[in-house]
Amino acid sequence: MLNPNYRKKKRGEMGLTEEEFYAKQFEINNDIPEPLMKPQPSSSPVSLSVQRIRNMNFWKLYIASFMSILKLLLITALGAFLAHDRFNILRENARKHLNAMVYFVFTPALIYSSMSNTLTFRSMVMLWFMPLSILLTYIAGTVLGWILIKTIRVPHHLHGLVLGCCAAGRLI
Repeated sequence: MLNPNYRKKKRGEMGLTEEEFYAKQFEINNDIPEPLMKPQPSSSPVSLSVQRIRNMNFWKLYIASFMSILKLLLITALGAFLAHDRFNILRENARKHLNAMVYFVFTPALIYSSMSNTLTFRSMVMLWFMPLSILLTYIAGTVLGWILIKTIRVPHHLHGLVLGCCAAGRLI
């Protein structure tokens, strides 16, 4: 998309002027960024991306990033309002079921959908050592936790907690 010939070809296919093409590409109405510098032979796609970012209006970028945080805060405030005991809109039983559904259904679905967009076979081949490192960390932590349990005589009802903390403590 950074190649000028490709942009010109796409603009011709779409039947748009250069200003209309940039407006459509950046999805901006009546505020077209300053023209991009013509690529020099030594320019890389990364330097062109940096130039685009520098040409963007700071406040528009700030508002765009703030809107995602604002959505999260509004949803959190709505949930707190619905769950507050004073208003009692969601009873204790409903809160318990919603919490379980978020924990067991929605959070794993969000994680797996994010992973499916970013995780490819090539990235798995490149990062083969990371799952192995995590496995070895869990094994070493579990062994050290077991040794700790036997050495200092941890009460029986805390064995699982000590093992879990020792096994996953370095990864969290």
